[in-house]
Amino acid sequence: MSEQNLNNSDSLLLESDANLHAEPCLACRKVSSELATPYYSFDQIRLEGRELWTSTQNHCNWCASLWGEITRRSPFREMNESSLQQLDIAYYIMLDKEEDVDSGAVSRIIGRLTCRVWPSLARLVEPCCFELEIVSTSENLDVISLRYEIPERTSSPSSHILASQWISNCTQNHEKCCIDKISWLPTRLVNVGLDGVVTRLVETKEISKDQNSQYFALSHRWGATPDHSSRLSSINKLAWMESIPADQMPATFQDAIQFTRNMNIPYIWIDSLCIMQDSSEDWSTEAALMDKVYAQSLCNIAASYASSEESPNKRLFHTRTRDYIDTLSVKQKFFMKKNHQGLYGLSPNSNYVVSRTDFALYKRAWVLQERLLSPRTIHFSKQLMWECREKRASEAFPMGISLIACNFFSRDLLKDWRSGLQEQGYKFWYHILGEYVNCSLTYSSDRLVAIGAIAREFQIELNDVYLAGLWKKELPFNLLWKIDRGSSFPSRPVTYRCPTWSWVSLDISYPARMCVISGLKPQQVLVKIVEAKIFSPLGRAYTQYHAGHIRLKGKLYSIGSKDADEWLCVDDHGVFLGGEKNLIASKLDIKIRKSEGSRIYLIPIATVDWLINNIECLVLRSVSMGSMVFNRVGSFSFNPWCLGEGDTQLHVISQFATAKDPFLGDLETITII
Repeated sequence: MSEQNLNNSDSLLLESDANLHAEPCLACRKVSSELATPYYSFDQIRLEGRELWTSTQNHCNWCASLWGEITRRSPFREMNESSLQQLDIAYYIMLDKEEDVDSGAVSRIIGRLTCRVWPSLARLVEPCCFELEIVSTSENLDVISLRYEIPERTSSPSSHILASQWISNCTQNHEKCCIDKISWLPTRLVNVGLDGVVTRLVETKEISKDQNSQYFALSHRWGATPDHSSRLSSINKLAWMESIPADQMPATFQDAIQFTRNMNIPYIWIDSLCIMQDSSEDWSTEAALMDKVYAQSLCNIAASYASSEESPNKRLFHTRTRDYIDTLSVKQKFFMKKNHQGLYGLSPNSNYVVSRTDFALYKRAWVLQERLLSPRTIHFSKQLMWECREKRASEAFPMGISLIACNFFSRDLLKDWRSGLQEQGYKFWYHILGEYVNCSLTYSSDRLVAIGAIAREFQIELNDVYLAGLWKKELPFNLLWKIDRGSSFPSRPVTYRCPTWSWVSLDISYPARMCVISGLKPQQVLVKIVEAKIFSPLGRAYTQYHAGHIRLKGKLYSIGSKDADEWLCVDDHGVFLGGEKNLIASKLDIKIRKSEGSRIYLIPIATVDWLINNIECLVLRSVSMGSMVFNRVGSFSFNPWCLGEGDTQLHVISQFATAKDPFLGDLETITII
């Protein structure tokens, strides 16, 4: 290390909790010097195993945490001490810092450590790679509860006391989490039996809406073979209003009821216990109220770990080895310029972030809106994890960590959706859609319902009209959605779901990727919206439709039967093989027969500035020969400046799209249904 770097390192000193006067090792002083840079740093630090081991023995907490993370991984945990000292270790730091607007003082650091480890200096095999986050754990350096002793089971009294403290602190101190006051109750709740009363189903029309009617709501995964005896039906409803026998409930439900009772909360809402599963009318009515069910709950209980198992005896609570959590977090103090002090941890993000890759529960589309709309969630994974609109915490970080770190380094969903909409607008909605199409649904008919509650809440904040998955003010650009369908074409359901201009009209194989033109600057709008309407049964404006249309005024181009054989020759990726294939980006929504070529049209929607200016079109199919009513069957994009001589049809479209005023010519008014 150069003398200059050592001199710069006094901008940040690291001191361990164990010994506040211990000198950091040279590697850690090198890390501190990176804060002198204005933004990110990517300098690589390379160590031999013996160097990191020596620093660990000399009580450098940073090195001890890194060493512990390496030695708990295969194949290193099977190595003896001599072999471990031969390791070749390389890591780099990516750091950012928040500064006070007025004083310029550093108020918080966030960062990520990316590490690669080889068994020897020869580097003959692929390295083991992992990442650790640098997270702010508290503004207070003298926090007694940081010495929280992690129990063996998440069902222990100490775990539940911690959960109770999280809820109490949130309800008393978090303004964003207390926006939705108790003003509504679901149709039915489960009385958990406080004071020895039996567990039973109750109709809430007789319950007063006050602090004594607080309830939790459970998020769970039904599994491949759900137990039908644990579902509310017209057969067992009256009996369940007297008592719900424990042996008629899955173990996860029993644990959730016990936890609710331990928290001294009188009620819990569980979908299969509170919605009539043999009544389509009751299911439709209750499904349309999901936004209220979760938004009005005191807390959402997420059966994260239980939902990753298929056993019928899977439980909410989990037994773990304390080392699993204890060894993953090391608290350190950072002393920065202008006398700022902060308390930080070096930890894998699994200590405070839950994701689809870790738990099957979060691959379920229904859970997306349950998690987003509830003001608070306690995730029951291998440890308890807390999430609300102002804070994240876990048993590893009981006092919480900075949400800035979560948001900066993770695409993980944050609960504060109102702030997300205020700061990002429609871009935040499209982020939600990206998450949604990556989640699965047992029944494709639920595709509208499972996101309808989010749409209802978002409509108020956006001050817009929801159109079956699209927003009216975003037209016509949000008509240009594209779904990467994978190796097979989607289909449309036989029973009407919604208009074909919406992505919801497709039965998509999950996971999928969705692209919407949002945040890109349109160079020229090429159509005018004449009318956009959607028709729903009373009270089902976000979850059920029986008709809808968008009327456009623009320029319609027939592909023509002569060109159909070439244009409708589609490869495995749904790309039109017309002209120069590499200049054309096309996605078909559904498979089209060559015999339909005479009914296929393009309508240019806009020119859009990607890396290059593209003309974006919809691919339409007329409902009958000569009709001006169409279905959407795909999207089509090309660069007008890179066309070949043979692309005569595209040259004609390009002349229209690049004209100074495209609306001066003859235009057609069409309807897309």
